[in-house]
Amino acid sequence: MKLTIISRTPEEIWTDRVIKIAKCWKKTGKLSTNERQKLLLALYKSFDLEVYQKMSLRWRETAMFMFNDLIEGLTPRQFYQVIPIRKQFDGKKYEVRDYFTAREFIEKKIGWDNKIPNGFEFLMNYWDRKINLIAVWAMDVVNDSRQRKSGKSIFEEFARENGIHLMHMYELKGGGLSD
Repeated sequence: MKLTIISRTPEEIWTDRVIKIAKCWKKTGKLSTNERQKLLLALYKSFDLEVYQKMSLRWRETAMFMFNDLIEGLTPRQFYQVIPIRKQFDGKKYEVRDYFTAREFIEKKIGWDNKIPNGFEFLMNYWDRKINLIAVWAMDVVNDSRQRKSGKSIFEEFARENGIHLMHMYELKGGGLSD
């Protein structure tokens, strides 16, 4: 008898779960709260920045909007049940987000039991390392999309609109820099 070992990463296993739930979503056109939470967890666990960055812009846009739609179908309490706010409490000391600022954002802007109105804003104000990574990835997708359409990045457009002169530095073959 020959034994075959199949080696799969946790991300690959979670990706299979994402595909299974997404097919259900596509077939029925809706997801229950429980299915949304399962899909959120599967997307969260399967998120691999290196893999997502290599995908085409069209695929990344689709994934980003699917993630946003998924989040907007939940309340902060339902989101928190799947991905708790990171228990880091020194944000005031370092003037950064932390557990308290995430809770404050939810309580003042949304409420724990109201649907999340803006998935991207919610991600930007939530405090979890992987969620922060996903939020930055989403911003990168928006930037890439804008750059493809206009030829300029969001930062370049901001600089132009505000009279800021940007310099581009290029590395020369011989080693030096040129502007």
